[in-house]
Amino acid sequence: MKVYELKVNHSNTTTLIMKNRDALSSHPIRSDFKEQNLARDWQPAEMQTYKRRKFNEFPYLIPEKPIVSEKVMQILKPHTPTEVEFLPLLHNEFELYMMNVTNILDCVDWQRSEAQWLYEKYFMRFDKLVFDFAKIPKNTYLFKTEELATTKVFVTELFRELIEDYQLPGLDFSVVYDSEFTYTEAEQRMDQGQAVGSGKWRMQFDEEGEFWLGELTLELKYRWGRPVYIPPILLGYSWHEVEKCEIDSFNW
Repeated sequence: MKVYELKVNHSNTTTLIMKNRDALSSHPIRSDFKEQNLARDWQPAEMQTYKRRKFNEFPYLIPEKPIVSEKVMQILKPHTPTEVEFLPLLHNEFELYMMNVTNILDCVDWQRSEAQWLYEKYFMRFDKLVFDFAKIPKNTYLFKTEELATTKVFVTELFRELIEDYQLPGLDFSVVYDSEFTYTEAEQRMDQGQAVGSGKWRMQFDEEGEFWLGELTLELKYRWGRPVYIPPILLGYSWHEVEKCEIDSFNW
C-alpha cells in the first residue's frame, strides 16, 4: 500500500487568488479547515486567475487549499461521501470547488515516526512521518491526520488510480509514504506476531515460536520449510505485512 501527499504541480497548473480578500476576512475560507463541517455556513467565495497555465483540473490557490474543477468533483464525489465536502466557488471562467477533507484518521506510527515537540507537550512537526497502514481503511481515498489537519491532505492508491483512469493532469505524486520495509523491520514485525511477504516469499512464526519460510510454487501453493539460514538474497528485499497462513506440514 502507498500513501501520497496531495500536491499540485505548480509549474503547469493555473494559479488562483482570492478576489476581494479583505472582504473575506470572516469567511470560512479563511479558517484552518480543521473543523469537521463547513458546508452549512458556506457561501461561495470569488476567485480570480493569477497565472494561467496548461491544466485547470486542480488549480493552485494562494494561500494553499485544495481546489478541483467540476469535472473532478463529479468523479470523486461518489467515492468520497464521508471523506470530503465539496464547497462551491465563484470564477468568471471555471466551475470550481474547494475540498474540505473531513476524514481525519489516527494512523501515525509513533514508534517509527520522528517528531519535534515544544516543551515535550505541543506538537511542532514531523522530521520523519511513518503511517500505520493497518489503521487506514482499505476503501479510503483521502484523509488527514490530527497533527497535520490544517496543512496537509493525504491520498491513497485508490485516489491515484482514479485520477489516472480519467487522465486528470495537474497533480504531483512524488511525495510517497510506502508500507514496505527492510528485512530488519520485517524481523521486528514477526517478533510482534505479524507475517510478512515479498514477491513469492512469506515468513512467519508459528504458535510454538518456530520460524517458517514459504515459497509460492507454480501451483499457487506455499511450500513451507524451516531453513537453517536465511538465503542472503532475501536480506535485500522490501517486505510488507500479509495475512498469516496456516502451515499444514514441513515440506522442504
